[in-house]
Amino acid sequence: MKAIKVIPICVVFLTLIVGSSFVQNNSDQILGKWFSEDNTKTVEVFKENGKFSAKIIDAKDKIQVGKIIVWDLQYDNNEKEWSGGEVQLPEMSHPASCYVKLKGEKIIITGYHGFRIFGSSQTYSRKK
Repeated sequence: MKAIKVIPICVVFLTLIVGSSFVQNNSDQILGKWFSEDNTKTVEVFKENGKFSAKIIDAKDKIQVGKIIVWDLQYDNNEKEWSGGEVQLPEMSHPASCYVKLKGEKIIITGYHGFRIFGSSQTYSRKK
């Protein structure tokens, strides 16, 4: 009888471990190098202190190289997006709130002030 009681406990424990590692791996999907749609810059998404950021690592305008353009993002498992951070998009004169969505091999970085519907987005493709 004791073995029968132990099995359900082990199943619950393993489910919790596997589930939490899946969320961790899921959040790390945006890590790596991405190039802009117009192919004028490459950014690298990295993780530091549990938060995600992106910096320009190559650009036609060499002055931009090294500039961090996204910072303080955290993965929201419910929304399946990275949010809570800020972005400095070229068409914006100052930082804006932002979120990032992963669509296959592309990320869409959206910056906005106030309401998401009025945001401005840039799309990047994964660099292979």
